[in-house]
Amino acid sequence: MTEELEVPLYYSLDKLCNVVHVSQPKAIIIRSALLNAGFKVSGSHCNSNAIKTNAPSDTLWDIMRSLAIQQNKVLGSKPGTVAAIILGKEPSFKAIFEKHPDSEPASKKARLVRFQANPEPDWGPKPKAKKRPAAAAAAVDGPDVMEISEESGSPQSKRAANQGTKKERKKKFNENYLKRFACKKFMKKGECNHGDECRYSHDPEVIRAFTEKQNAKLAAQIDAPRIAQESDSSDVQSAPVEFFSDTPDLQFQKFS
Repeated sequence: MTEELEVPLYYSLDKLCNVVHVSQPKAIIIRSALLNAGFKVSGSHCNSNAIKTNAPSDTLWDIMRSLAIQQNKVLGSKPGTVAAIILGKEPSFKAIFEKHPDSEPASKKARLVRFQANPEPDWGPKPKAKKRPAAAAAAVDGPDVMEISEESGSPQSKRAANQGTKKERKKKFNENYLKRFACKKFMKKGECNHGDECRYSHDPEVIRAFTEKQNAKLAAQIDAPRIAQESDSSDVQSAPVEFFSDTPDLQFQKFS
């Protein structure tokens, strides 16, 4: 920061060269041209490919015109474009691109790092932390840490104890949670490979209640179209409407 000029704005060299369609040289060449013209120049902490200078913008464009002449790019621009308009003017002075003694900053000579590299690939903000199962936490933190945290009642032990959904916790702490549901294999074949160790119920009362529930659900699905059709037809029917004539000679006429 101490090497930078107290100038509010900076020039990006790649964008300057892109305007006039010239190949971008090394920054030390443009810095030398500005120093040889009697102006001050420095780098910028915002952009590694930018310069700060007290030279007017016309001087920078004159340097770009001299650079285009050096690279034989003056006649290559299409008429009417921005590059053709800028390069169509003769430079007010001839830029000298010889290396200036002060063109290389002292920090670069001392090989100081101005722009720090990322410590690892794709470095940056990470997604928010997610819950880890107890086994994964033990694998990362170690079983000793998990034992200490469980004894001390730390947040790690509470997190490990509350892992899983409500239903999973019910299955874990209540072994008869699934006994209220009938075993479908036992209902179809009359036998089950798991026998008494089956997690579902083989009780006839449970099977009967389950069958009645399924039959009621099936009957409701079958009757649903008929009920909907009857409700639609009842809405269409309306009460008889009487139309009366305004003429007293005509009798009342009813239309149903």
